[in-house]
Amino acid sequence: MNNGMFRMLCSLLMMSSFCLMILFVWGWRKYKKVLFGIFFYLLTISIALQVINVGEAYQADRFMYLPSIGVFWALFYLLKRFFEFKGGWIVFVLIIGTFSLLTYQRNKVWNNSFRLWSDVIEKYPQMYLPYNNRGLARIENQQYDQAILDFDKAIERKGDYVEAYNNRGILYANKGAISFALMDFNQSIKLRPTVSAFANRANILRGKEKFQQALNDYGKALLLNPNSKEVYNNRGVLFYKQGRFTQAIADFDKALQIDPQYVRALSNKKALLYRERSPN
Repeated sequence: MNNGMFRMLCSLLMMSSFCLMILFVWGWRKYKKVLFGIFFYLLTISIALQVINVGEAYQADRFMYLPSIGVFWALFYLLKRFFEFKGGWIVFVLIIGTFSLLTYQRNKVWNNSFRLWSDVIEKYPQMYLPYNNRGLARIENQQYDQAILDFDKAIERKGDYVEAYNNRGILYANKGAISFALMDFNQSIKLRPTVSAFANRANILRGKEKFQQALNDYGKALLLNPNSKEVYNNRGVLFYKQGRFTQAIADFDKALQIDPQYVRALSNKKALLYRERSPN
């Protein structure tokens, strides 16, 4: 579906909504049950569409489940009325055919995350969230340079977008661009301190052998989330490098207490115990 067709459909939906409001006012008594379903749908879909702004967490397809109750409720009572007329079955077949075609067309977009978010960007090029999510999809496809460009565009559209700074910082760190990674993590923490930003900055500082600064960041990350197995494991690695084996074991044990099957902590603990038992 191209951008022009999408805009046309949006216009039709807006006109339909206006007509429904008129119908709601004039036909409440006659179509009470149908209009209740429509009103329920419009109220609940306003959250997913951010008409009522409740944050990005609700921008997901699973939040269509509740509004769908209103659609099926209204459809059920509409069909009851349609089947009372001679042409009811024809209308029913047309409705099913239309939605089947739209579903088939939409499935082409939902083929993978990259195509989905590219489609959103084509329709809403000024939104920041789709660029961040497409960047994550590019990482899955190992398109790291293109992912950085997408995070750049997300930040251009929302200068205080913490997640994009953190995601870009991780990529810079993996590419060895440590100074750029530190700048992104610093900015992320300045905007809104998160476990991920503190932990990622601590990992870089540990690699630069700035152990005390790294310990401070690991500590701040654990204050935000005392149940982060990754942070305990990484701090244990730092203690290991410092030769503070008792504290390292304690952190590996804490990570394993949170997740007994955590492979990294298991491996690190075994390596440390083997070293302690080795005669050399």
